[in-house]
Amino acid sequence: MDKKILSIIEDEQKRLVISKIIDCVNLASKHCEAKFTHFLDPATLYFAEQKLVFDADVNVSFWGGYEGAERQIMCVSPEWETISNEDFPLTCIKATSSDFVSLTHRDYLGALMGLGIEREQTGDIVIDGTNAYIFCKKEMADYIMHNLDKVGRGGVKMSIIKDADVLCAKREEKLIKMSVASLRLDSVLSGALNLSRTASADLIKSCKVKVNFDECVNLSKILSCGDLISVRGFGRLKVSEVGGETRKGRIVVFVKRYL
Repeated sequence: MDKKILSIIEDEQKRLVISKIIDCVNLASKHCEAKFTHFLDPATLYFAEQKLVFDADVNVSFWGGYEGAERQIMCVSPEWETISNEDFPLTCIKATSSDFVSLTHRDYLGALMGLGIEREQTGDIVIDGTNAYIFCKKEMADYIMHNLDKVGRGGVKMSIIKDADVLCAKREEKLIKMSVASLRLDSVLSGALNLSRTASADLIKSCKVKVNFDECVNLSKILSCGDLISVRGFGRLKVSEVGGETRKGRIVVFVKRYL
């Protein structure tokens, strides 16, 4: 894979991550064997899926331990090799806290970072009541199991989970059908979030909106099918379908809102 695409990436840290992905692709192609990246954040996943052009002799797949995971590992394998989800080098650890202690995602992430574990070694952390499901690289599982005995002010009990895909519920989502004058960002936000155009414009101007994981302050940015919009304080949206026009010339849009 050609590294020329790196020239369009301004952020140095992002350029380094994408460079590692390209190296992974080239190694898989050269040695004709499956190669896996570390956990990739949503922005990097999007870039890899939408911007990178892969050679015909490799297959590319992603998995984060359960359907809908935000942080995922990328696998690059020869075109003749079939890789299943079970082949990905990740493990799910269940951490159970006391009924009297309420722990958050931030608590668990902070505890993991306190053990010297880099973020790329861990995937999603799914909180379900007193249980937390921690997805991590397989080689890190034993270290976490033996060293993560306290999160926040309380102790936690650890165990390995085999059926995490079943236990980790899919994100709730709501499909919104609406009609808009145009596919401008401020117009779509206004309809999807049930806000005035002024309020949606204020969110954009306040740098609280990202389109496809890049900050966007352009009110008139034209959206298209598949675009992902993150709005601080409101969650995420996805333009899932752009339909025809109404009798009054407005555009019918279907937007998924992740709750």
